Amino acid sequence: MKRKILYMITIVFIAIFSFQLGRGTREDLDLSNKKDFEIACELIGSIVDWNTDGKELAIMTQDGYEMYAYKSENIYNQ
Repeated sequence: MKRKILYMITIVFIAIFSFQLGRGTREDLDLSNKKDFEIACELIGSIVDWNTDGKELAIMTQDGYEMYAYKSENIYNQ
């Protein structure tokens, strides 16, 4: 009986330790967000021209890429 109790306490301890270890390593995942943020900053810094007509946004970058964004809904009341 004492063995079963010791076994259960050990399993619970391992589960709690694993959970806490996982929560601690979750902060490392934010490094990928920083990388994405840096990529976005480089993209914004490479914009040489942009134009809009209120429904479409056209962007041109230094390396010749053209990107377009279209307005899908009107969320601002005018």
